[in-house]
Amino acid sequence: MKKMITTALLLSALTVGASGCANSQSQANSTDTQSLSGKWQVVRIDNQAVSRDDYQVSFNAENKSVYAYFGCNRFRGAYTQQADKLQFSQLASTMMMCVNIEDENRAKAALTDTRQWRNLNQDGGLVQLLDGNAKVRLELKPTAE
Repeated sequence: MKKMITTALLLSALTVGASGCANSQSQANSTDTQSLSGKWQVVRIDNQAVSRDDYQVSFNAENKSVYAYFGCNRFRGAYTQQADKLQFSQLASTMMMCVNIEDENRAKAALTDTRQWRNLNQDGGLVQLLDGNAKVRLELKPTAE
């Protein structure tokens, strides 16, 4: 009898554990299918609110290109995304001379340092771009367009 109870408990634990793994896998797969495609307004850079509403990052999922504007120069480049991993490459920009370029310098460094992303609202709300230490570098919200 004791052996049957132990076996039943073991089978029960395995069933619960397997369903937990399946749930984790489905969550990972849902992240894999989420897209950053579209235009996003930058609301915070390095945990500081931005004072302008024209800072933007745009993702084109078809050709894996990214475009950005942080108040002066225009940036473009490529990105790779796999599940919650995100990395930018081949970033280039115009070279205009601007008076106030601090936000732009911090935002450009944030893009360069980005290694992952997360969506805080599954309905397309706030998105965070994080560096390799999981520090939030940029916060984005969808534009009205």
